[in-house]
Amino acid sequence: MGIIKKPIDYDFIKRWSSKGIDPIVLSILNRRGLNSDGDVLRFMYPELELLLSPFVYADAAKAYQRIELAVKNSEKIIIFGDRDVDGVTSTYIMYDFLCSLGAKVDCCVPVGDESYGLTESKINEFKGKYSLCITVDCGITNTHEVKLLGEYGIETIIIDHHHLLDKQPDAHSIINPKLLKIKNNDIAACGVVLLFISGYAFYKSGYFDKVVKVEYKSSGNTAPFYYKNLMQVELKSEEKADIVVEINDESQPAHLDRDMFSGEIELFVRIKSFYKILTGVDGYYETFKKYAQYCALGLIADIMPLVETNRILVKYGLSEINHNPHPQLRNLIESIGLDYKNITSTDIAWKICPVLNSPGRMGNALEALNFFIKNDYQVAGLINSNEDRKKFGTDGYNLFISEIDENKKLYGDKINFFYSDKISRGVLSLTASKLCEVSGCPVIVAYADQSEVVGSIRSRNDIHLVEFLDGAKEILAEYGGHKNAAGFRFNPSRLDDFKRYLEAKSSDIELNVNDDTEIDAEIPVDYLEYSLYKNLKRLEPYGMENQNPVLYTKSISIFDYVFMGKNKEHLKVVFSGKGDMPISGLYWNKAEWFKSNCSVTDKFDILYNIEINNYKGKVTMQLKIIDMFKCE
Repeated sequence: MGIIKKPIDYDFIKRWSSKGIDPIVLSILNRRGLNSDGDVLRFMYPELELLLSPFVYADAAKAYQRIELAVKNSEKIIIFGDRDVDGVTSTYIMYDFLCSLGAKVDCCVPVGDESYGLTESKINEFKGKYSLCITVDCGITNTHEVKLLGEYGIETIIIDHHHLLDKQPDAHSIINPKLLKIKNNDIAACGVVLLFISGYAFYKSGYFDKVVKVEYKSSGNTAPFYYKNLMQVELKSEEKADIVVEINDESQPAHLDRDMFSGEIELFVRIKSFYKILTGVDGYYETFKKYAQYCALGLIADIMPLVETNRILVKYGLSEINHNPHPQLRNLIESIGLDYKNITSTDIAWKICPVLNSPGRMGNALEALNFFIKNDYQVAGLINSNEDRKKFGTDGYNLFISEIDENKKLYGDKINFFYSDKISRGVLSLTASKLCEVSGCPVIVAYADQSEVVGSIRSRNDIHLVEFLDGAKEILAEYGGHKNAAGFRFNPSRLDDFKRYLEAKSSDIELNVNDDTEIDAEIPVDYLEYSLYKNLKRLEPYGMENQNPVLYTKSISIFDYVFMGKNKEHLKVVFSGKGDMPISGLYWNKAEWFKSNCSVTDKFDILYNIEINNYKGKVTMQLKIIDMFKCE
């Protein structure tokens, strides 16, 4: 295996390191494609004032008016969500927010074998009880169901983030980032909901629909900036501003360094002026403070790219968890042996979200929803559901693992498609993900009986899964998702058609066959100390499209090692860092390799991520070893 280290722009590194940013951090950003001053500033300053405006959605004000009318007239509102973490947090955020407005509101999510999205049977339950239905994390594909709601006198507001079909539902209003012609429009439903409800505070303020002229008082002559509904606009010669806002270098927030923004004064002005404006908007910042932590859970669970809007929301949400977690969330975190003050996005992805996801996967997502709504709800039920989920997931994995190679041959060695009536519908995505790790290609796992085929597809390759399913839309009764995860449903009579589609389409799939590893930075042994971890923390939160950096260190010595695990299958090694400072590293399932090939006197080249080890309140740096080579 070879090591690939992209070249860097040394002038870029020199310019920004002179402003106080660590050169290693800059080299990582530069290798990841952040080349402009604006790129760096947006990444290093993930401020709430840089969030996507809720009013980029053409239907936003229309939806606020409908909600306002419903509250005023004491109409009954039903919020309908989804069973996963994104759906549950979206439902809770919207429910709690509407309750705070004094609305008469109920909420529900699919339970048991109920399918994703609105169904006729569910709509029949709503008939005569509600006049407004707000869907969250679903609804964009429910053209027929939304029409049926209308026939029953129920208007629909759709707040979703899933892929658009050719025909959109005839809803009262639709809020979906996939409608936007912007580069990064993958925002989980909980993020869309949080941005939407924050916009309601602005809608109710005196700034709504007003042109704001921002005058930046500085030593230079800077032209004024104009904004309307938190979006920059250009005024025609005959137009005038409704409101004038003045800022200077000393305006809040105080942590912004004017010199840092010398090349991007527009960003500096935007953050300063929006802060001044939004502090005067009753409830705007309070909305984020109250709900961002739930939003962070859903964004991470739904594997959203942690860039721009998603990164800002997750970073802010993590800060709230670290300082002021929801009592129930703190109870859960501590019940699984974690310290809420040091929770990271990795902890949420691998330890917290699986527990929150488990009730929905096991057929009772109401347990997860009630976990947030009812403060006296016990976490034991969630933990038990997670244990059941893991068992069923293992059963699903074992059902298909022996067939993985033969199955792949049916589809040109490019994709796997498994189906059975013996697998639990609640673990389709989990099983697909686990099989994907072994297969090295996209994996589809479906529950199939005489009435329907319901499937989930996962991939670690560079393939947009919803676009992949687009080609089969004539076969599929319903499908949706996003780039990294998708699901579908079709009639069993179309099973052979679907197989033929996979056989034909598999030739278009490009698998990652390069064994070389692309690193983010090469770290000399003398740089291996705790300060390196502290500097790299500026890159967090880690997740899709902002992964924990892959680092490479040559010729490092070890002090000691020990074998760990139930069967002593894992290797814990103590490396010699800067000044012989001991640094621990974990290498999973490699104890036998070390026993057979290595000794304490050897030196090694290592590939690794840096993590923290929080043991009884003592936080130390730890290396998660990706690969390790004995030096010749």
